[in-house]
Amino acid sequence: MYAAGVEAATWAGLVPATLWQQARGRVHGDALGERLGRPPRRAPSTVRVVVHAVSLGELAAARGLLAVLEAGIPAVRVSLTVGTAAARAVADRLIGISNVDAVQYLPWDRPRAMRSWLSALDPALVVVLETEIWPGLLDACHALRVPVAFVSARVYPKDVARYRLIRGFLAPLLHDVSLVAAQSAEERQRLLAIGAPDDRTVVTGDLKAIAARVQAPLSHRIASNISGAAPIIVAGCTHAPEEQWLLDALATARRAHPDLRMALAPRAIDRARRVAGAAADAGFAVATTSDVSDGSWDVLVVDEPGVLAGLYRHAAVAVIGGSLAPPGGHSLLEAAAAGVPILCGPHTRHVEAQVARCSAAKALVRVDRTSLAEAIVPLVRDTSAARAMGAAARDVVAALASEAAQIADHLMPLLVARAEDQNSARASV
Repeated sequence: MYAAGVEAATWAGLVPATLWQQARGRVHGDALGERLGRPPRRAPSTVRVVVHAVSLGELAAARGLLAVLEAGIPAVRVSLTVGTAAARAVADRLIGISNVDAVQYLPWDRPRAMRSWLSALDPALVVVLETEIWPGLLDACHALRVPVAFVSARVYPKDVARYRLIRGFLAPLLHDVSLVAAQSAEERQRLLAIGAPDDRTVVTGDLKAIAARVQAPLSHRIASNISGAAPIIVAGCTHAPEEQWLLDALATARRAHPDLRMALAPRAIDRARRVAGAAADAGFAVATTSDVSDGSWDVLVVDEPGVLAGLYRHAAVAVIGGSLAPPGGHSLLEAAAAGVPILCGPHTRHVEAQVARCSAAKALVRVDRTSLAEAIVPLVRDTSAARAMGAAARDVVAALASEAAQIADHLMPLLVARAEDQNSARASV
């Protein structure tokens, strides 16, 4: 029934939609072929790992995993799969500067096509970042005896009840998974509640901490137009109506610091034009990262992927988006790794472990929409206090990265055992 449903959805809806997007340049030009299961080119007779990172958030964790794999087994080669156009654009940049030699969209979860695709790749291991449970992929891995690991695994608290309704369907799928590596003890309990195997579910931390410590630099064009003495507030992964609250806070804080500026990075890049319009309507001089040509801006709006991490290194203060409004917060780790004092709102259920660590280290200040400006001004004025908070934040990320690197101790036995099986099979042919 599942297979029939996926086939129907593929040909009735997904194929026409993808053709429409390809014709308009909204997805990679070969997206349809990849989604239908055509494998990428691969180097023969290599130790290969398939790593799936559905979107930009998971891709940040994937970069941490790539560093762990490269350090542990330099000869390993990675086929990196994604699920969104934004993630594809960023993932393509990893080819040639990491152990990634192929990037593509993960095929739609048609069981027969998934098995054919996986068989062609012949990986030693499949690693899924966070918790993307695709029955067709898991069944194909089981049939081909390819070990599967969920790493940096998590389940949002609000989703546990929904997953429990289909626990009878999920538990058999998860039973064959070789490893479930949770971000925290709390996440481990939630994963067990939806059917993860108790004896193979461990706590290894968040791989985003490793990636956050290796932040890609900004382009020279952007960096040259944001440098200078004027302090910058960087608000990352914002949602509506947070941008309006942040613009109001900027206007208030500029009474004390007239040269204060702000960079706004909306979580959904396609909202950038709307955010830029709101900033202009509020009376600010506005530029976007894709066309900034000088430093005469008050508000810089991020309208391209892969820029936010570099902006944090130029920030006087970082504000974590999704935490002032109800979405639940986004990762603090890139801001913390940049050594920036962090302001975080009351809605942090998705990043509670990170918030707890930063709060305990005195690297973070809790705010709400009405106290933003009140919190920004003293941090801009007292640079020594801001530096101390930033140093504490950087230490938190270093500790988290050290913990997350221990995922290698769990992955390497799976990888080596499968590689030995593959070598034996090739030798017998």
